[in-house]
Amino acid sequence: MFGPIEFLIVTTVGLLFLGSGMLWCLAVVRRVHGEPVLPWNPAVRHPRLFAGVAASVLVWYGAMELGVVAIVQPSPDASARRSTADERRGVVDAEQPETPQSKPLSPDEKLGRTRQTAVASCVSSLSATLVILLLLPQFSIEPRRLRDFGVSSHAINGQLKDGVWGFGASVAPVAIVLASTYWLRTDETQHTLLKLLAADSSVSTVLIVVLSAVVAAPLIEELIFRVVIQGWLQTKLHPVAAIGITSVLFAAVHGFPDSLALLPLAAILGVLYYRRFSYVAVVVAHMLFNATNVILALLIEIGSGEAGVDGIAACVRGMLL
Repeated sequence: MFGPIEFLIVTTVGLLFLGSGMLWCLAVVRRVHGEPVLPWNPAVRHPRLFAGVAASVLVWYGAMELGVVAIVQPSPDASARRSTADERRGVVDAEQPETPQSKPLSPDEKLGRTRQTAVASCVSSLSATLVILLLLPQFSIEPRRLRDFGVSSHAINGQLKDGVWGFGASVAPVAIVLASTYWLRTDETQHTLLKLLAADSSVSTVLIVVLSAVVAAPLIEELIFRVVIQGWLQTKLHPVAAIGITSVLFAAVHGFPDSLALLPLAAILGVLYYRRFSYVAVVVAHMLFNATNVILALLIEIGSGEAGVDGIAACVRGMLL
């Protein structure tokens, strides 16, 4: 017999997978009848400058570094500080072994640093998003408007529907890859924000994780990878190559083994941006994906005492982008 939480998790995942499968069936039917899966947005794609790509990445990286320096309190022992690469990704690995010369951090200190780094990542991502959006009109051969990059509130209802479609289409392929690679994912490889939820499920921690994973990360990552990088590559390469390269880069920055399951998601987001030319659509799809991961993580944490939930957790252990 399923416990109530286990039943809710299985039902939620099953319904999402079923809905995603129906979307793929509909897509196949449309292709068979010669109809496009996603209607083409005829908006003109303007040439971009590589300098704009470099500037956007530097703004993002610089904001992350400044956020960590400004918000995360330094360790009492300099040798106990975490790597810059981990902190830039919003990661402080509480399980990282201390060096013999460093003073071991207590569990509360490790948890505190993880929370601080999550806050720093959130603030830095939102700040970088705002700065890049202000500079984006200059990132072309001649100054343009934000809507020339797919950043617009025009026909917002249609963009929101496209985002829901993108999320729905991503569920089935991501779930298949997750199920086939579940043996690669352990507590050590789990995203630090999910570790934070497991260690502290207080209201403040949940709020930090939601703002960081569901709001800030989709805004900055879709702006960098889809609007800036893929938008530039589309003016230089065939769309398939542009989407493929961007998808590999997007998956790679999230590390192994999460990158395996994120490849189909990244490809779907790339196709969605290419066909619909909508920043709002890809952000909504990304937000829904991460929100689903957070909700499942909370349900697993709540039901951790039920028989069977640990087995489900091994299969649906999620990734946050």
